[in-house]
Amino acid sequence: MDQVELESPDRQQMHWDAGDDGINLVTVVIMLLVLLGFVALMFWIVPTWFAGGNVNVTIRN
Repeated sequence: MDQVELESPDRQQMHWDAGDDGINLVTVVIMLLVLLGFVALMFWIVPTWFAGGNVNVTIRN
């Protein structure tokens, strides 16, 4: 029973560690993509919405 009790926690830790590492990598990539998306919205779409044609005029000028 002692060996089984020692083995099961080790296996659970291995699974949890692997899962956490995978989840962390995925979440980091997703967060980077989301942040890039919000930055693009803030610098491109939002100014065009607030300024409207003014941004187009400034770009043309």
